Amino acid sequence: MKSSRFRTREVNVGTTGIGGENPVRLQSMTSTQTSDVESTIKQIVRIVKAGGELVRLTTPTVKDAALLRTFRSRLRELGLSVPLIADVHFSAKVAEVAARYAGKVRINPGNYAETTRYDRELTGQEYAQVIAGIRERLRPLVEICKQHHTAIRIGSNHGSLSPRIIHRYGNTAEGMVEAAMEFLRIFAELDFHDIIISMKASNVKIMVDANRRLVARMLEEKMNYPIHLGVTEAGDGEDGRIKSAAGSGILLVDNIGDTLRVSLTEEPENEIPVARSIRDIAQGLKNTYPLAYHKRYFPREGKGLENNTVSVIVSPENLVEKADFTVEHNRFVSRRNQKGYDFSMAGEAPLKAEEVLVFDLDKGNVLGEYYQEILAQRVSRPEAKIVLRTRTTELIEASIKTAYFLVDGLVDGLWMEDESLAFSILQATGERISKTEYIACPSCGRTLFNIQQVLQKIKRETAQFKGLKIGVMGCIVNGPGEMADADYGYVGAGPGKVHLYKGQKLIKKNIDERDAIQELLNLINLK
Repeated sequence: MKSSRFRTREVNVGTTGIGGENPVRLQSMTSTQTSDVESTIKQIVRIVKAGGELVRLTTPTVKDAALLRTFRSRLRELGLSVPLIADVHFSAKVAEVAARYAGKVRINPGNYAETTRYDRELTGQEYAQVIAGIRERLRPLVEICKQHHTAIRIGSNHGSLSPRIIHRYGNTAEGMVEAAMEFLRIFAELDFHDIIISMKASNVKIMVDANRRLVARMLEEKMNYPIHLGVTEAGDGEDGRIKSAAGSGILLVDNIGDTLRVSLTEEPENEIPVARSIRDIAQGLKNTYPLAYHKRYFPREGKGLENNTVSVIVSPENLVEKADFTVEHNRFVSRRNQKGYDFSMAGEAPLKAEEVLVFDLDKGNVLGEYYQEILAQRVSRPEAKIVLRTRTTELIEASIKTAYFLVDGLVDGLWMEDESLAFSILQATGERISKTEYIACPSCGRTLFNIQQVLQKIKRETAQFKGLKIGVMGCIVNGPGEMADADYGYVGAGPGKVHLYKGQKLIKKNIDERDAIQELLNLINLK
């Protein structure tokens, strides 16, 4: 059975084709001040040497946008033709200047074209008037993009939706999709089609759901624009890599996605090898069933082998300390109460009523076929217990293979060689929380402090707060909104100044950076 791939149109960014028959393109974003030309050039060169095919720069001001011309010229002198992408928030004027020199301009529907902040849901007539106003504000940008052959990315982010969208749809995957579809319809009316779309969230399930919904909506409206993938504010180290693989990797297995950025709170060139690994491993994991591009989440009671949570299983020789079950012959034995569960390997023996069925993900790369079998069990025998087994300890591969089923709520247990990796994957997919979670942006030219160092300090000081989500954000543009899931937030407010949030509420303003981490700890301890 052939896979049902979402075939997108080709859009050129400079001389680089995205979508169509092109490979999935890899990209990153500079973290330097854009006005620091020399440092930014050096960083772009490092990204390209690592294999980056596109590079994004923040352009908060008209002056920064105009510098794109200088960057383009300097890179050509170095023999580099890498397309540059302007990252724009709020200002139409900045976008219109950037569009003259960039290969692509990224705009966010949540903060680009709307100036009025509504405190209620609008009537149908009012809604139509707002859309008409957005169309007129976008028209000059479209004309410039047509003249200079510049593409536009519609970047819809969870947490930075407009109040108008939130009043109607909530801060949801559906709202993210509708925000992008409004702009797509406007661009279609203006006869502009050099468009790429992204649905980004720090929450893996929301990111996956939004992208699947986006494809379904585009198919309904006979659109096929290329899709940019990424889990935003993924953090650093192992956790950032697992989150990125769990989100972008499973969508690539679904044959969704034409370009990929991994957002790590590290040097930007570090993102490229991770993105390449996600792309290559995902494309080797075959999807052999026709896809339904919609939400496929199956919540249920009684998840897991015990305690209503997905269980972690290891062989006795791999046990460290936290796993729930060990393996004795053909039984999983609870470390809590010594209760045992017989299991059978899928495809090897009939499933008895009291048994657990284990799917060995290392037997071939046919995740789609396993998905169909597991889903059939869920429908015909909802009490059946499903365990995934993989012997791989390679972080990206293990994350994609298991997350493909975890994000849809189909799994009761993970049987792995590395129990720490199993717990980290469950945390990344939101299926089981076992430690503090950090939502951290990768930094860019808007960040006015060393976010890599600050994140490490915050991690050391807050690792004991199991279950808390802490946002560490470089600026107020990405801060309050895009850490929407965080319990507490540390957000750059200006040179040497930090805002602290509890949920979405600003608690303390303009704290001296030297005191901010201690103030964050004080705030958490007051809870």
